[in-house]
Amino acid sequence: MTELRSIEGDGENPSKLEDLRDTTGLRAVDAAEPISDAQTAESPQEVIRQQEVPLRDVERILKRAKRKKEVAIIAGRTIDDPAQALKNLQTAVRTTKRHLKQLDRGSIYFANFSGETSGESDKAGEYVDALQLMHPAKRIAHNLGHEVAHMKGKVDCEGLVEGYLRAIGLIEGEGDAIETTHKYDVMLEEFYEFVERARGKKDSKAFIIKIYNLYYKGRDNDIYKFYDKNYISTLDTEEEKEQAMVEFEQVFPDLDVTMDSGKYEVIRISDVVDEEEYRGDVVINAQERFSQRSQEFENGGQQFDRTG
Repeated sequence: MTELRSIEGDGENPSKLEDLRDTTGLRAVDAAEPISDAQTAESPQEVIRQQEVPLRDVERILKRAKRKKEVAIIAGRTIDDPAQALKNLQTAVRTTKRHLKQLDRGSIYFANFSGETSGESDKAGEYVDALQLMHPAKRIAHNLGHEVAHMKGKVDCEGLVEGYLRAIGLIEGEGDAIETTHKYDVMLEEFYEFVERARGKKDSKAFIIKIYNLYYKGRDNDIYKFYDKNYISTLDTEEEKEQAMVEFEQVFPDLDVTMDSGKYEVIRISDVVDEEEYRGDVVINAQERFSQRSQEFENGGQQFDRTG
């Protein structure tokens, strides 16, 4: 899921983007108005996704409208310039596939989202609001790449996903990206701070790619090991170390660090919340902390005071 700010197009943008309502799956609006990708499950307002149209059908509809010199209707969205939209879409898919080999054309859908969501992903596929077709190709690639990089829910850390897209070169300079909302800016900033603390002497881009792969494989203890070795071990007081653990969990909201006799264990909360038993109160505490951190993100991305 991504929270994005839509920007009025340059020469690639087929429409003025006038009178377009914010949508959560994706939506195009005036440049000054922020939009959000998909709201999280903790959001007070349920996101409704309707009229899912497979990528192959989107291309067919745009080609037919281009040939007949008509507007195209996709998932209830009106695309004023189908020729430009088709060109942008095809360019975006090629660009995304070049950087993310796991992109599966058969699992990409364009839909109509309620609210302020621009895209979301689940085990069945990746979904982008059809209004995204009115954006430049590079911004379509950003939105599509973001959803693909979630790996159908296996990589659910927004800061990590955004950092990964930049590390692999899908996004080169902020001008190529859809401008994200403040909440996502905060998550990316905090992720980069984690990288600087944890990478040691490793190249930052290579380190981000390594962390992404570790997260995808569920090797959460290995992720924390870098952080513990290269940052936490350099801190002097227990208070500073505790704060550093909290900040780690802020970067990775689904990970909970527990300590027992000086040894740590990283728990992926989404893997245990439905378990009846899990070390007594650990699950309850983890759920409460996860809920609290998620709510902080929904309230604009609260940052903890930095001690290191």
